[in-house]
Amino acid sequence: MGITDDATDSGITIYPNPTSDRINLSFKEIERDVTIRIYNPLGELIHTSVLNATQSFDFVMPNAAGIYLIQVTNENGLLQNFKVVKG
Repeated sequence: MGITDDATDSGITIYPNPTSDRINLSFKEIERDVTIRIYNPLGELIHTSVLNATQSFDFVMPNAAGIYLIQVTNENGLLQNFKVVKG
């Protein structure tokens, strides 16, 4: 399973972590108006997805190894941060 950076249970699971290729975000319930931003190890925004209604999100990580930051914002503006290790 995945790990979250915050101690609270957000209902979001991210896996596999670490990864060699793909990541998957899985939501406990269907989320609306979700924005997912992925930042590279230099802090540069490398991907943005806006999803109307979803329970999961699948993404192919870039080739470069490193620690990536994933930010998830929902319709209420709640933000969850994740660190993903790409090997």
